[in-house]
Amino acid sequence: MLADDTTGYNDFVTTDAFNDDLHADPFQQFRVPNLIGIAMSKPSLFEPGTSWAFSDTNFLILGQVLQKVGRKPIGVIEREQLFKPAGLTHTAVTAGPPSPALHAYTNERGVYEESTYWTGSWIPGVVDVTSTAGDMGKWAKALATGTLVSKPSYARQFAPTTAGLGPLTKRFYYTFGSAVSREWVINNPQVLGYTAIVAYNRRRDLSVVIFTTQGPQGNIAEAYATAIYEPLARYLTPTDVPPLTALPRGQSGNQ
Repeated sequence: MLADDTTGYNDFVTTDAFNDDLHADPFQQFRVPNLIGIAMSKPSLFEPGTSWAFSDTNFLILGQVLQKVGRKPIGVIEREQLFKPAGLTHTAVTAGPPSPALHAYTNERGVYEESTYWTGSWIPGVVDVTSTAGDMGKWAKALATGTLVSKPSYARQFAPTTAGLGPLTKRFYYTFGSAVSREWVINNPQVLGYTAIVAYNRRRDLSVVIFTTQGPQGNIAEAYATAIYEPLARYLTPTDVPPLTALPRGQSGNQ
């Protein structure tokens, strides 16, 4: 339920308490127990397993579970079990993106300013992972084709178990951190001035990676990368275009 967002837990990222704190000091180090406390101070959205709603809280808790089970920091687990096996040589958990990098800008604090080096401590091992477009293309394929997991795990990972919950259908559903539509496996993170699409089409063996940032009149609620991806997907796979208006907004995505 943590992995497919069916717990009903509130998303702490959308709360005034979190955003007021972030905007007061965007370089601070957040503590996981405090963030979980913010989420749990709100009533659940629904009974576990009865509906679907994206929530960064789920992935924050899941990261803590993985560290407990793996007995290692989440960054080490990711490097050993994901980055290295997938050949992601330019992907790592870092304090900030190394140069050269696509710099991020946002007006969410009331002024247009750079947000490239704002804190990623609010979901360890997710928001603080930096990569390149090339590595993200490799990751999209590894994730969508199941090269890092067993066949039973892959079948479970992409089973349409959330179809019929909330806005999700058999044609477009969400599973284990990714949206699935026909043969597209899609991630659309929106975080700290960035919007992105990291997608793979299993029928065509095709990766699409798009990262954008805002202009001075930008809107943090707009998925600009999705707007670029939509006509591109229609051109590349005209008979296999996902219903992009149904894409769940992801504050953190997979990475």
